Amino acid sequence: SNLTKIKSNVKVSKHVLRYTLYPDFFLYNKRLYILNLDKAIKFCDLNELQLKRANESFENLTKIDCMAFESQKMQSFIEEINNKKRIQKKLVTIPKSILQMFIDHPQLMINNMKKIEQYKSTLSFDSENVITIKNKKQFSGLLQALNDEILISKLTDITYDVSVKDEVNLRT
Repeated sequence: SNLTKIKSNVKVSKHVLRYTLYPDFFLYNKRLYILNLDKAIKFCDLNELQLKRANESFENLTKIDCMAFESQKMQSFIEEINNKKRIQKKLVTIPKSILQMFIDHPQLMINNMKKIEQYKSTLSFDSENVITIKNKKQFSGLLQALNDEILISKLTDITYDVSVKDEVNLRT
């Protein structure tokens, strides 16, 4: 009967006990597995780690040949990364497979981006088919594209803004 009186979150000094059916994160064989990044950041104080990874991701973006960041705005992009958790999270969660596609098949990726109205209207493509990022709106649009947040339904041809996607396994 005492268990029914315990709330789902009980704060004990700096440690938080959280009881749920599925873990948000767990440690196994000295490796941290994170299933819910927001909860892990909040409860484990991973803000510094997120900031470091976000800056590393941004640095990797600047090395991709088909992307160009206006040098005069570079400092404002870095400030935005350092000050906005939402931007940090988007940078950290860019799938490695998408970055690899931009490295291996840049023109295919750019041509696909140009087919999507939200990207075409937000991003700027120069005469050499390089994505040029000149302002915060374009930077935000690039992050949206890199996180593949636009989905066009093949069934209905409706465009959706989605931030979470689970890949569907079509094998039976």
